[in-house]
Amino acid sequence: MITDFSDKEKDLIARSWVRFQSDPETHYILDNNLPEPDYKQSLSIHGDVWPYEESPFDVLWDLKYSTPDLAYDIVLKIAELTDDEQVLVLLAAGPLEDLINHHENADHYLAKYMKLVAKSSKHQYLLSMVWF
Repeated sequence: MITDFSDKEKDLIARSWVRFQSDPETHYILDNNLPEPDYKQSLSIHGDVWPYEESPFDVLWDLKYSTPDLAYDIVLKIAELTDDEQVLVLLAAGPLEDLINHHENADHYLAKYMKLVAKSSKHQYLLSMVWF
């Protein structure tokens, strides 16, 4: 896994994560244990070219452990990109919660995130969905 990403690559992961999480077909496939699609093909739309074999969910999952600072940046980009209720719930209860509650450096990420919470109702809302 590449650990040094440009802003363009971070944006690609964030956009693709939103697209992946908001697609009802994705949830049907995963909920029914069906073969997953070729993500390089299915996510290479709207000018984006998805370079990974794994889904955006899996890429972000791996980044939370290999390069958590990068994953944190991508989580913030995802929050900026969408107001979709379902996607925000999945973001809060997934990668955000993992970073600010379960990660070995959770205190560090929680402290950083609380600064955003103090300034943003969206981040307050996301924090309200994290289980501590």
